[in-house]
Amino acid sequence: MPLPKEYQSIINKLILKTENTELDWEETSNDDAYSVSLGPISVIVKKDTGEEHVATLLGGAIVQKRSISIQVINEFGSLVDTLRVTNSDDEDHYRRLLKMYELARRKAHRVDEVLESLDRLLGDDE
Repeated sequence: MPLPKEYQSIINKLILKTENTELDWEETSNDDAYSVSLGPISVIVKKDTGEEHVATLLGGAIVQKRSISIQVINEFGSLVDTLRVTNSDDEDHYRRLLKMYELARRKAHRVDEVLESLDRLLGDDE
């Protein structure tokens, strides 16, 4: 199933702006979700772990389903829309959303900064 056109554009821009460190993703109360505020609108990207451990028997093979979702929240805190993509729906779209999720996670946890600090603390290579 193809992604709706408007979501393709939004996802591409979110990835690009996150890679260019233009967005400040934050942790949420959910360990597998990260949010960013863009004016009055917030976007939450979430790895849906509820389906991660579900297995379906298809022709004798076990297939694990994983999903990533994007939630759009309006200025009143109301959920406006949700897009969920599973790895069994469309692997390419799932990988794209997983990339966005991983970028958001790294930004929210300041992974690059922490690793640079750790490297400095360990000192020079000898």
